[in-house]
Amino acid sequence: SATAGTGTSELLDDYEEGTWTPANATWGNLTIAKAQYTKIGNTVHLFAQVTADSSATIAIDSSSLISGIPFAPDSSSPMGLGGVIQYYGSHGGSTNALADIVISGTNIDAEVIVMRGAFTYSECVSITVNLTYKTTS
Repeated sequence: SATAGTGTSELLDDYEEGTWTPANATWGNLTIAKAQYTKIGNTVHLFAQVTADSSATIAIDSSSLISGIPFAPDSSSPMGLGGVIQYYGSHGGSTNALADIVISGTNIDAEVIVMRGAFTYSECVSITVNLTYKTTS
């Protein structure tokens, strides 16, 4: 036992850090600044900072699938998910949006639920992903 606690499994025997490659067909070309994950046991923490080109459409109720998550989600644990996806107009100002997220198969399904300002087709969009989910891996 690692400590004098009462848990039955106290030793950390499954820890991994790495990178992943987020992709999205509807956002056009993505420039990935950073995309990292940390897996501790059956819990995966994802982080990514990407920029989509000017073909990205960000609007209330618009939905996007982000593929490339590093581990298959545990489909028997739908409540084992939490996080946020934030969108920012890369030309500054107050243009931003937040998305509600769920895991759909092996994709992150992000639906914009809050928006401030208006995204235009002429601006690139900066996207930050922070997500925690359960896996069977």
